[in-house]
Amino acid sequence: MSAGSSINDRIHGEASLEATFGFEWFLGRMDGVKTFAYNLWHYPDGLDYEDVDREAESEEYLQCAGSAAALTVELRERSGDGYDHWVLATAPVTGERDHTITWDEDFSTQVHAEEVFTSSEAAPLFEEYYRTGSIPDSVPRRRL
Repeated sequence: MSAGSSINDRIHGEASLEATFGFEWFLGRMDGVKTFAYNLWHYPDGLDYEDVDREAESEEYLQCAGSAAALTVELRERSGDGYDHWVLATAPVTGERDHTITWDEDFSTQVHAEEVFTSSEAAPLFEEYYRTGSIPDSVPRRRL
């Protein structure tokens, strides 16, 4: 499977650096200001990245925003005629959305405590998604 990535929705390319050094290495460098968002998606094998219709191929993705200490992780996957969009969690969700994750100084979202990931907790999800294009059903999630 070939994978593309976006950093801060400004820098786009193949996900080769992350695959070489590991997603923990990459996500661990997110500071919430200069590097605050990461998006990973797949495109058909055999295509050069320059030939990929990035907008069409990146409709399904795994993404995160925030800093290495506090990330929100979302999965968007095809479902029937549309898409399902999920916030992933480290454990089954309880309580209220009382944790704020901020990024790029002007953006934030309210999530449950179980929906806050560190870069170390999020990295295995990105590794799995990079290799297989999916996240195990055992990972707790909340539909957006």
